[in-house]
Amino acid sequence: MAKTLSQEALYRRMKTAVAQDEPGKVGELDKILSTYTGDYRILKQFLELFSSHNPWKASSQAVLKQAVFRTPTEMRTEGEIYGVSVSGHKLTDQIFVLTHTYDPTRVWRSGSRAITKILEAFGTEEQKEPFTSKGKERIEHRKKAQAEICLKEVVQTLEDVLKNPDLIDNVQSRNDRLKVHHILELDEELKRRLLQLDKVVYGNTALMDTDTSTHLLALDKGGMLMGWFERQKETLPKAIRDIYTTIVNPMISIPEEERKFMFGSLIAYAAGHMYVKKEAIVGNYIQDLDFIMKELPEEHPIVKQYGKPDLTAIRHLLPKNEITLLEATTIFDIYPVDEVRRGINQHYFYKFQKEIEPLIEKLTPLFIRGGKWREDCYEDSVPLGRLKSSVYAAALCGEDFHAVRDWLRLKTLTQNHETRFYQAQSLKEFIQHVDSLIIASRKLVSLEQTLRDNKIEIEDPENIEEIKLPKILLHGKDYSTAERFASGEGITLTEFVKRCDYGEKYSKEWKKLRGKVAEAQRAGLYSEKVIKDLRPLLDRVKQYIPYKQKQVEVETATNFVEANESRGRALLHHIGMWGLPKLTQPYLTPEECERVNKIISAKAELEQLEQTVPNLVELLERRKELRGTLVYHLDKSTGEINSRFYDTREEPRIKLQEIEFTNPLDLEQHLNAFTANAVLLASLSQKWWSKFDYLISRDFYGNFSHGGTVLQKEANHCRGSWPTYLHSELVQEVEKRYEKRNKSLKWSNKVIASGAEEFSAGELWEKYQVTLTGGTEEQRKIFKNYGLGIYEKKDFRTMHKEDVADLTKKLAEYNTQAKTHMKLELSKV
Repeated sequence: MAKTLSQEALYRRMKTAVAQDEPGKVGELDKILSTYTGDYRILKQFLELFSSHNPWKASSQAVLKQAVFRTPTEMRTEGEIYGVSVSGHKLTDQIFVLTHTYDPTRVWRSGSRAITKILEAFGTEEQKEPFTSKGKERIEHRKKAQAEICLKEVVQTLEDVLKNPDLIDNVQSRNDRLKVHHILELDEELKRRLLQLDKVVYGNTALMDTDTSTHLLALDKGGMLMGWFERQKETLPKAIRDIYTTIVNPMISIPEEERKFMFGSLIAYAAGHMYVKKEAIVGNYIQDLDFIMKELPEEHPIVKQYGKPDLTAIRHLLPKNEITLLEATTIFDIYPVDEVRRGINQHYFYKFQKEIEPLIEKLTPLFIRGGKWREDCYEDSVPLGRLKSSVYAAALCGEDFHAVRDWLRLKTLTQNHETRFYQAQSLKEFIQHVDSLIIASRKLVSLEQTLRDNKIEIEDPENIEEIKLPKILLHGKDYSTAERFASGEGITLTEFVKRCDYGEKYSKEWKKLRGKVAEAQRAGLYSEKVIKDLRPLLDRVKQYIPYKQKQVEVETATNFVEANESRGRALLHHIGMWGLPKLTQPYLTPEECERVNKIISAKAELEQLEQTVPNLVELLERRKELRGTLVYHLDKSTGEINSRFYDTREEPRIKLQEIEFTNPLDLEQHLNAFTANAVLLASLSQKWWSKFDYLISRDFYGNFSHGGTVLQKEANHCRGSWPTYLHSELVQEVEKRYEKRNKSLKWSNKVIASGAEEFSAGELWEKYQVTLTGGTEEQRKIFKNYGLGIYEKKDFRTMHKEDVADLTKKLAEYNTQAKTHMKLELSKV
């Protein structure tokens, strides 16, 4: 391309300078200039400013110090400063600022296109690096590494910046540095909050993995921190924007210390202005506060030391979905969550450390070999395809392997830093994680015991395809720890089994599932599915109360009942289906406890009521005599003699605490009513008994039913000793019938030779010796066969009065018919 005169003159000066400094590069100069498309006027000014027409030498003395971005509006308002470049060209939006290596007062301001052309053609290898594909890749990698270092050392970075903001010397003037200080509002309060960002960084494992999109400064919807600055570029304060555009420009080489200070400023600004998802930043801290407030009892050491959290200061943040990082740090002012989290999490792990560490040791080779993670373990899911070939898969499921892998990952991410390790998860998350490891550990212990019992040895734990394993009972993902059962249900798993064996041993559900429960219990686990099936049974036995807790009450109630029965003061009626607990049983049901308490309360009420009956002792003695006694009475409609017991169930009742007692206030009236028309059996005279015996004898059978015979036997057994009673109507009926029978008796006095007066005054049951006198022997023989023949075989020398009377009538009739004068001689036997 033909050169203008000014270009030709510039070319000669450049060629002369190169020939003097680097003769070997004259040919290269010609080659570069033959294809150079940059503005020669700008090139001329560049060479003059940097004191050499040798373009390579001039470029080597130029340092790209700043990249400035201005919007068109800003360019119009700040035209005096940025509107025109050194070359006189109107600048658009991107401005490069260069200074001389040895003379900082020499400042070159140029558009990005012009300076790019120069440095691309004549820059040093380092300066040219951004213009080659490999160079760009190296710069991008280097900048990413530098950014990660600054982010990982965010506290140190911020501390250095906060100590001396003036060290941000890439801001061109003291005035601009003060602007940055003002923009960041670096007062003591803000400094303190900025230094708390480390707590946010290590508050969640997801925020520590700088290789993923969930890193602390990548939580906004665009990705990395610089992406946020890029999207906000036009609205950023100019001093902050200048730092950002400078630090991201691939052509600007910034010393490491300066880069750190610049990054610190950007982090400080972003912390107060970049909004991130609240749940991702402090969600688990809020969960911890909620856990402490709701789950920890007042007597817990943490609560005693720090009290309960007061959320007043952060209440305005709780409804928000997005907050700034500085807003997130306010949570650390209201409660020492980190200290509490570290203390509780560490303590919880130490409780189960001896169980967990052998599990981690055995399973680590499945995920890490030679200190490096295995390639198939980087994904979110665990490599079940490979793990299923291991012996551990006989007992462990995917969730168990996940727990171990995540534990190892947590160790890796925190670089085994113990403090950060125990702070990395919320209280609830950490406890659940530890529980998962305990479950896996206990399953593994059970598996190992099964293998020993079956004498199975495993040479390669990761490959058992050729080995036939016995059935492993503890397998699946629905298991939890016995400790979790105890805290959730209020009783231990062992106690649950013990109670079911006592009170639910005949339950179909318990018979069916007891083996599974016991197997898991021996391993310190329980199946959530099995317990769900046993929920109604569990809810029942949870209400059982150990006997020892109620021993005094039970003994009090039992003694009251038994003492009353032994004294005969059984005002307490038979409690039937209520029953009282046995003194030997291990548990009481709530119903049994309620009965005991009611009896005790009723006892107190009864004793108070008894005091209102002055003669109660006498009444109870009288009642004692009547209990179990009989009153015989006559059923006039059937003629049967029936008996009626003195039945305490018929006594007047009163309810105390829903328990029925004989009402002592009405007892006397009831006793009087029972005995009002009763005659004590033993009080009846022998004469009355003789009358009664006669009336029920065979001679008079039919006057009373067989009940009379029963009464006669009762009288023979109890007469004079047992308080059996006859109803007065029965006593009177016996007298009445006897008299009626006696009065109806007729006889013939004319045939009685002797004993007529004694016979007339005699009783029906009495017997007489009868002698037939007079007449001939033949006549006497004929008389014996007279009539109905009732005397044919009868020796009537001893006869009852009724038979004698009948005999006199027969003899008088015979004498009349036979014209005889036979007589009877009578005398009592």
